[in-house]
Amino acid sequence: MNINTGVNPDENAVKHGDPPPEVETAGDDAPTIPVVETPPRYHYKPIHKEDLDCKLTERDLLNTAQRISDLLTKITELEAWFDSVKAEHKSKRAKLDADVEIAHGALATHRETRSVECQEEVDVKTGTVVNRRLDTGEITETRPMNDDDRQIDMFQPKVVDFSNALAENLAGGLQDLVDQNPDLGAVEFQSSRRQEQGLPPVVIGKQNTTKE
Repeated sequence: MNINTGVNPDENAVKHGDPPPEVETAGDDAPTIPVVETPPRYHYKPIHKEDLDCKLTERDLLNTAQRISDLLTKITELEAWFDSVKAEHKSKRAKLDADVEIAHGALATHRETRSVECQEEVDVKTGTVVNRRLDTGEITETRPMNDDDRQIDMFQPKVVDFSNALAENLAGGLQDLVDQNPDLGAVEFQSSRRQEQGLPPVVIGKQNTTKE
């Protein structure tokens, strides 16, 4: 009966100093057994980054505190910029709303306020100043003279709404004629420009309202 002791006979022989049995090797004529290479156990993909929890160092803490300060400064600057943008937007919106109201009023009344050239006529004899619009010749205001109005030398002579230098000289002559002859009454002067515009003639002097 064979008893399995769990010991390899060859290993037992080596332990007792006996030489191991010879292993027969195949000769040169023996067939070649192909060697199969075992693939590596591990292979590595390209390195990538992930957001993971990390313990901060003292330097990291200082940098984080500085970053918080910089972020708060940027928030303050952003709020100031946004407030200025809101104020500018509010101002522009109010201007547009006002323009719409003006346009509505002009559409309803067929009239609107425009910038018109005017000239003040200082009457030294009566002590009054007349403001006349140059597009129609209408008087928009009559007021008493003030100290500035009495500085006559500061004013440059100018004839209103005459088409050329000849008309200016003629109008000046008519004005002198009326000033020298108060009883002459009103003298009308019609320039070619006013005729083209369909405007009434310029009246120089005072109209005589006394009926015969």
